[in-house]
Amino acid sequence: MHLSRVDLGSANVEVPQIGLAEGREVRLRVRARDVSLALRRPEGMSIRNMLEARVLAIAPEPTSAFAEVLLDIGRQHLRARVTRAAVADLGLAEGQPVIALLKAVSFDRQALPRSVKAIG
Repeated sequence: MHLSRVDLGSANVEVPQIGLAEGREVRLRVRARDVSLALRRPEGMSIRNMLEARVLAIAPEPTSAFAEVLLDIGRQHLRARVTRAAVADLGLAEGQPVIALLKAVSFDRQALPRSVKAIG
């Protein structure tokens, strides 16, 4: 299927095939705007990566419609850029469990090498 799985410690993500040996470390670059949030694991979607996460912090941008949500996924952190309306509609708060949604096509091959382990 031309996908590789990368071990984040507490979760695995599927990315476009990176051709690295198993156990090799890679760094994944995920743009905050490419991360969506859900309160429950959705069903019947094309999104390949649904990661259990916990909200660490929410930073609303007072001069825009957006907020940045810092997430903890085991030993890794991830940022999601969502609208302040989404934060309110979802009732997001620090410490809350959420599902972080990442499309496999969000990973750019040039942004992949160094820091988490490739697992196949």
